[in-house]
Amino acid sequence: SHELRTPLTSIRAYSEILSEFTADESPEARNEFLRVISGESERLTRLVDDLLDLARMESGVEHWEPELVDLRRVLELCLVCLGGLTIEKLVTFTLHAERSHVVEGNADRLQQAFTNVLANAWRFSPAGADIEVTLTGQGPRCTVLVRDRGPGVAEDLRERVFDRFMRDNRGTDPGDGSSTGLGLSITREIVARHRGRIWCENHPDGGAVFAIDLPRATAVGASLDDR
Repeated sequence: SHELRTPLTSIRAYSEILSEFTADESPEARNEFLRVISGESERLTRLVDDLLDLARMESGVEHWEPELVDLRRVLELCLVCLGGLTIEKLVTFTLHAERSHVVEGNADRLQQAFTNVLANAWRFSPAGADIEVTLTGQGPRCTVLVRDRGPGVAEDLRERVFDRFMRDNRGTDPGDGSSTGLGLSITREIVARHRGRIWCENHPDGGAVFAIDLPRATAVGASLDDR
């Protein structure tokens, strides 16, 4: 309730102030209050959308027909869509994927899951950092590794960081309202529905590594893995 109450309180407070403005009031102040109201409204909309998204998946009411999904192509699309973040913060994403790996599932949901993890890595990496994305596979499983350049994740937070509204204390999060605190929870649910698992650990040379492990497609999908 706190996550919903905070933006609502800001919207109400600034709206009440604006309602008492007179023609003599500063237009700069009026525009600033309107900017805050607009920003808080957008944040509230993202939060409600994420809550509804998570509720649909957790309740099991969302169903999809499984399809063959090329993970390398999905990751490439994610990086294209996140291009604006690289410009904003001068952070680069480097994809290491020598071959394709195919899974059965929903391409849109997997793209959402990977995008959440990549955006999280961007959020906790300093300007100028290189975020490494690695796709590997062995036997019946394949794994996507995302390494950020932040301070890592404390051991006692590595399970809880996937809980809804959980905020870790790494200290480099801009705190600009761009995160609803639900992205990693949604990602965990998507991964679970694909019979996979997600976890995080610290890299020996610094930064956190988020890993998503998924079962590879069998039979039909096997031939696609050779590309």
